Amino acid sequence: MPIQQFTAKLSESTIVGEEFHFLKFELLQPEHIEFVAGQYLLLNTPGALQKRQYSIASAPRLDHAFELLVEKIPNGVASGYLCGLKPGDEISFYAPAGEFVIADSVQVATTPINFVATGSGIAPLRAMILDLLRTRDSKRQIMLYWGMRFAQNLFWLDQLDELHDAFPNFSYHLVLSKATDEWKLCRGRVTDCLTIHEIAKDAEYYLCGNSHMITDVMGVLAQKGVPAEHVHHEKFI
Repeated sequence: MPIQQFTAKLSESTIVGEEFHFLKFELLQPEHIEFVAGQYLLLNTPGALQKRQYSIASAPRLDHAFELLVEKIPNGVASGYLCGLKPGDEISFYAPAGEFVIADSVQVATTPINFVATGSGIAPLRAMILDLLRTRDSKRQIMLYWGMRFAQNLFWLDQLDELHDAFPNFSYHLVLSKATDEWKLCRGRVTDCLTIHEIAKDAEYYLCGNSHMITDVMGVLAQKGVPAEHVHHEKFI
């Protein structure tokens, strides 16, 4: 799929998890987009010379529109621009870009697949999970590990529960690094959660978070005997 320029207008903006904006856009020109779950767009940001990468959070089957998850960064030019948009405002971007996608060789395999994310790194993994379950009707065992700082930062829990109820092969673990005493699930970093759980050595692993998280998770997986070729990652600095 060749990269091309698009224009789109914002149809909905919602604050989730106190620190994130969930944005829904309708395509204007061209009216449809083709991409692979996990890919990103290159945003044209007024006042910025460089284009900013934002993973598409929606599945490819939604080809007339797309969704983004944006963390509001203090003094961030691109995030400030996106989070300040009003319904009807238009953006310009190039897409699709990136190679952080589920390999063709394992697309229909029975091999388990584990996703590990922190913060807004959930965005491309959400697209992959929705694509696998709702579009491809995958029967693979799919596990998501998602780390946040505080309980109030969590969102999409209803969606995760709906997927778990509809697809018995999907489950997830939430991890809080700043958990209160009332929190009964995993606490610490996602590496702590991975360390205490038994994980499949033959599974495929897809990681998305900051560079420190990626390095730490890869170290834990290596210690547990997961081959390096089974680990795929994208870095968001």
